[in-house]
Amino acid sequence: MRAIDVTAYRFGDRGQLRQAFYWRDVPEEVIAFDTASAVEVSGRLAARTSGDNVALDDAAKIDVPVFIGVGERDTVLSAHEEARYYPASSDVTVYLLPRSAHCHNFASTRAQLWDRVIRWIPTVD
Repeated sequence: MRAIDVTAYRFGDRGQLRQAFYWRDVPEEVIAFDTASAVEVSGRLAARTSGDNVALDDAAKIDVPVFIGVGERDTVLSAHEEARYYPASSDVTVYLLPRSAHCHNFASTRAQLWDRVIRWIPTVD
């Protein structure tokens, strides 16, 4: 395992994230703008947030309804497995957005996600 310099600020290699972040129909100019808008991340932050199960303890404490929107191709291993991380929630809804990668708002199908969220809101207390 490669050591991370936790004192440095740096840009990650976004080229390696392309398939996980963008569906193939996202216009190149949108990807270029997103890449140009990237900010440096501290090595310490990258190290703390890059591990598996980084937020499990906090997720387990959430006791309100949870909506999990995940792209068809995303950074989670299994969209439907995500629900198990919220055992105190009375309602966990998982929605798989078709033809979307992790950056849902860049997907051509993004309106489907927001329509689903709008329909979900009145169904929970």
